[in-house]
Amino acid sequence: MLGRTANDLFWMSRYIERAENIARLLEVGYRIALLPREGHGQNEEWRSTLRSAGCDKGYLSKYGTYDTLNVVNFMLFDGDNPSSVYSCLATARRNARAQRTAMTREMWESLNSAWLSYEEVRAGVGAEWKINSSLSLTMAGGYIPWRQFDFHRTDVRYHYESGAPFGALMLHGAF
Repeated sequence: MLGRTANDLFWMSRYIERAENIARLLEVGYRIALLPREGHGQNEEWRSTLRSAGCDKGYLSKYGTYDTLNVVNFMLFDGDNPSSVYSCLATARRNARAQRTAMTREMWESLNSAWLSYEEVRAGVGAEWKINSSLSLTMAGGYIPWRQFDFHRTDVRYHYESGAPFGALMLHGAF
C-alpha cells in the first residue's frame, strides 16, 4: 500500500470518528441544557461542550454568547468550523474520493450517501423566549428534503421525491 493511500484512509477514518464523537458530545450537551436551571452558570453546559470539542474560541469569536440554537448550528452545520460534523464529513468524503479504488464499493456508497443526505439537511430557524425567570418557550422549524438513490446503476441517478417539514415547540419550566 502506498503511503498516500494509507494517509488518506487513515484520515478518512479519523474524520468519520470525529464527526461521530462531536454528534455524541452535542447530544449530551443538549440533554443537559434541557434540564431546568436558573441563576449564575445556567449556560455552562454549552461552554463545557464547546471546550471539550476544542471549539469554544471559534464559537465565541463568531457569536459572543452561548445560545442553544447557535451552538447546535455551529457544531453540526457550520462549514467555517473545522470540527463541525459537516466539515468532518466533507473532509472524510474528500479523502475517500481520492482513494476510491482502495475501498470497497459498500464503504464508498455508505459514506457518499451519508454525505449527500447530510448536506441536504438544513438548520432551519428557531427562537427562544424567556417568559419569566423559571419559564421559557423554545420554537424551531425547517424543511428537510430527501432523495431516492439507485446505487446499482453505473450512472447514479437521483430525483427528488419529497421532503419533510419539521417543527418543535418546547416549554421549559423550573419548579
